[in-house]
Amino acid sequence: MIQYTTAWNPFVQELQAILHEHNKNLNYLDNPIGIHREKVRRLQQSLSTPTQLPVLNPEDLQTVIDTLQLDTIEILRLHTALLATAIQRMLSNRVHPDDAQLAAQQLQPTILSALIRYTNENGLGNTRGGDLDPIDDDDFDRIFSAITNTFDRGEEALNMSYYTTSYEEQLRTAQYADTCFKNAQKGLQQMSGDIRLLSGWQTLNDSVQEALTGVNNRLRELGE
Repeated sequence: MIQYTTAWNPFVQELQAILHEHNKNLNYLDNPIGIHREKVRRLQQSLSTPTQLPVLNPEDLQTVIDTLQLDTIEILRLHTALLATAIQRMLSNRVHPDDAQLAAQQLQPTILSALIRYTNENGLGNTRGGDLDPIDDDDFDRIFSAITNTFDRGEEALNMSYYTTSYEEQLRTAQYADTCFKNAQKGLQQMSGDIRLLSGWQTLNDSVQEALTGVNNRLRELGE
């Protein structure tokens, strides 16, 4: 029986648990998997920060699945955690963060059971398996908070476009992801020249460009 505890980010908590089961930790995502260390830092930080709920994009998540050769249950645990994180993010805009966290935590075992039952009946299907800035971490998060939150919502929605079974929901979430990434791109482009010289800006801008490519590919897959 999988036990759920009280880290703020359900997805990172589950990812960390699975990594530990493979004798790895979150730093393994940076080296040797190759996920940028700034993204890994944000994932680590989100375990104790209620306002930040980053997730991995579908390509990075698939790289983790392939590298660790995760089994079906482990993949479903990660997909469950993505859904729980999406629920927590949605509720956080309406209720106290503690209540949003508790609701997501209580739903997580139920979601996992439902996904396992669905997978047993239908197969896995669409359930797809440098130095930091010269400013400190707190300054980075303060400057980029609104943009990273928008970007996180986009990555979450892009993931959902693969994991939902309804075509209408797949298209809706992919379109929402596209809007989020475009808004993040606009926010980055509107920043001052000094900010745009920071490596953190460049890293986030690269991530947004990569995400826009990914969501455009997904929209084409969906016939848009």
